[in-house]
Amino acid sequence: VENPHWIYPGEIIRIWGDEVRPEAFARADSAGNVVSHISTRPAPVVTQSDAPELTVFASPLSRAAAEIGAQAINRSRNSGVRRGEVESAPYVERRGGPSGAGRLVASVDRLGIQSTSIEARFQLNDRLYVQLPRGHVPRAGDRYLTYIMGDQLADVGQVLVPTGIVRIEEVTPGQPTQARVIRQFAEIRLEQRLIPFSDVILPGTGTSPIAGGTSGKVLYLHNQPVLPSIGHYVVISPNARTGVQVGDEFSFIDRATGRRDEAAAPPVSAGVAQVVRVTPFGSTAIIISQSQPTIREGMTVQLTGKMR
Repeated sequence: VENPHWIYPGEIIRIWGDEVRPEAFARADSAGNVVSHISTRPAPVVTQSDAPELTVFASPLSRAAAEIGAQAINRSRNSGVRRGEVESAPYVERRGGPSGAGRLVASVDRLGIQSTSIEARFQLNDRLYVQLPRGHVPRAGDRYLTYIMGDQLADVGQVLVPTGIVRIEEVTPGQPTQARVIRQFAEIRLEQRLIPFSDVILPGTGTSPIAGGTSGKVLYLHNQPVLPSIGHYVVISPNARTGVQVGDEFSFIDRATGRRDEAAAPPVSAGVAQVVRVTPFGSTAIIISQSQPTIREGMTVQLTGKMR
C-alpha cells in the first residue's frame, strides 16, 4: 500500500477484485477474516461475469456483519464491555471541555516533506512535545488522552472525541516534555488537547434482564451516519445521576412507521446498545444488535439489561 501512514482507524479500504489472490479467499471465513489454518476446500472460481468490481472490507471500528442476529444478541447477554470500546468512546462533557487541559505542541522528529502544522498528522510511535494540563508535573510513564471537542448538545453539554493516548517518554529539566503515541483512535494533529488518562475498570461479564427500567432518548449519533448499525456509538440521555453504569444495556424503541400516510403503529424494539461511558451529562453506548433499519436522534431508549 502506497503511503500507509495516511490510513487511519475507521476508514474503509477498497481493493480491486482482480488483485485479491484466490488463496486469500480460500483462507478467509464468511466475515472476510483470514483463519489460522489452510482450508481444504478448493479455491473459488471467479469468472468475469460474477466478479465484483471492488472487494470492500468493513471499517475496523464497526462490528462484522456476521455478528448481526444471534451472535450479537448472545454477546450482549453473556460477555462484558471491551477495553478498546471504552477508551475510544466519545462522551459528553461540560461545554468547552475540561478546564486547564494541555495540548500537543510540536513534533520531535522533523518531517521529510514540508507541510503546515494543520496538515501534519501523527500515528503510532510518533514522538511529540506536549504541554501538560495545568497543575500536572511530568513523570515518565504517565499517560494522557488526546482529544478534540465535537458537537454541542443543547441544554446538555458538548461531545468530547478521543483521538489517541500518549505516554511521557522523556523528562529533561529546562526542555519540553516528550511523549510518544501509544494508541490511536482517529487523526492526531498538533494543538489537540490533552487530559490525564485513567485506567479502564471493566465491569462484570454479563447482564440480567429487567422490566420497567429507566427511559430516555437518543441525544447524538457519532459521526452522523445515515444508517447507524452495529459498532456505532450513540449518546443517550440517562446518565450517572439516574444510576446508569458501564455495561448496562438499553433497547431502542421505534414508534415510527416510516410512511407519512400510515396510522401510528405499536412500538417495536429497533436494537440494543451497551453502555461504555457514563458522565453526569449523558451516557455513551455502542450498538450491539439491530432489528430495525434505522436508529435516530430523539428515539426512545429504555434500560432492559443491568450489569451483574
